[in-house]
Amino acid sequence: MGTLPSLVGALPVGEIVDRMRRARLMVVVDATRGLALGVLVLIIATGHLEVWHLLVLALLLGIGQLFFDISSSALVPTVIPATKLARFNGYLASTQQAGAGLIGPACAGLFYAVSQETPFAVDGATFLLSALIVSSLARREAKPRLESNAEQDSGPLRELTSNVREGIRWLLADRPLLAMVGLFAGWSLFGWIAEAVLVLYVKEDLHASNTVFGLLLSVCAAGAVLGGIAASRIVTRFGAAHVLTPCLVLYGLCLLPPAFLSSQILVGIDFFVQGVPVVIFSIASVTIRQSVVPSAILGRITSIFYLAGAGLAPVGLLLGGVIGGWTGLRSTFLFGGLGVVAIALALARPVSALAKRPMAAELVKTST
Repeated sequence: MGTLPSLVGALPVGEIVDRMRRARLMVVVDATRGLALGVLVLIIATGHLEVWHLLVLALLLGIGQLFFDISSSALVPTVIPATKLARFNGYLASTQQAGAGLIGPACAGLFYAVSQETPFAVDGATFLLSALIVSSLARREAKPRLESNAEQDSGPLRELTSNVREGIRWLLADRPLLAMVGLFAGWSLFGWIAEAVLVLYVKEDLHASNTVFGLLLSVCAAGAVLGGIAASRIVTRFGAAHVLTPCLVLYGLCLLPPAFLSSQILVGIDFFVQGVPVVIFSIASVTIRQSVVPSAILGRITSIFYLAGAGLAPVGLLLGGVIGGWTGLRSTFLFGGLGVVAIALALARPVSALAKRPMAAELVKTST
């Protein structure tokens, strides 16, 4: 339920983001998510919680995450200078990984020990705090200009469809950026294969405890935090376009060792290393997208990347379950790693052409 919005709603959400003030939309989304969690707290406290309540909440949070992620990605280049995008995206990735992979799970256990309602109440409060913080940006944000090719009396649905198609056509005409979408799709599809059976691999093949499984996830998040910190210098030193393929190849190679390792410590080290290149790849790709795509269509282009990434994750998980069931748990790491490397090398040449692209700001200045 949480991933369903990414599969069916990414493209129209991108068009909505281009049409509205992005910061204001983020405020509304986070306030709504905070209130939804508040309602859940009341349901739990009164003893009426049922499974369908959690399904509805997961759907609402998934819709909110879709709107917030696309809006924030499109908002960043309007408030951060182009020369500082890589550094800011690195800070953003580090804090997200630290919160979602390290601090959040640890605090959740402590809060749940207080009461069942506490984790959800605290989570809801953080969404409300986020809405309050982003509201300072909303007051300064200019109204977007969305030009539509649809006729004035064509109706909202036809206009939305026309604008979505306009974004798709723009991307299809840009071969290097389209190749980067292919990188995202391959990374998501093959990168999630081993995730489908990870808990079984840790418990059955490594004979590890529940605590060790949690630690393995934490060290991967720690590597991602390190990658976010180092990303700015690496991207600045070598160029965002030049680090995409090497980082994705390195990540694919790091997926292979667990297929042969039996030591929990060595697997933990490998998981830590995995987190570094994948986050640098993500930061570099986001920075490129924010730099070369005009702001007027950035929401729609971001939604296509979001669909290629988050939308294919369930497919990769399903494929991982099938492969793990047929050929063994360890083979999922081989299929995933080799698939990521193959996609990265196959698209290396068109992706490298992004290094010659001017910034979106320069394009606007030239056209003016």
